[in-house]
Amino acid sequence: MKKLVTLHMYQSTYEFTLGQLQVDEYDMRKSKDLMKERVYLGQTEVEIDYPEIDTRQAQIDQLEAEVQNERAQSQSRVNLLLDRISKLQAIGHDE
Repeated sequence: MKKLVTLHMYQSTYEFTLGQLQVDEYDMRKSKDLMKERVYLGQTEVEIDYPEIDTRQAQIDQLEAEVQNERAQSQSRVNLLLDRISKLQAIGHDE
């Protein structure tokens, strides 16, 4: 799939990145804060051949990993609570 993208080019005037070029799809001239340390150089349109990728599986995999992480954390907390219960029950039997 081909996609037409407008790219905007800037040059940094910031002390630590002085002279570096920056390219972005976003037109930063819309924000005075973003343009404080940049000089606008121009724009161009570029046609890019985007591969047709279904990102749903990657999103599903990420969410499943988050579920596993939450389950592990939850089980850890449950185990701590069960341990505290066991210790409190053991105190009563020692006497």
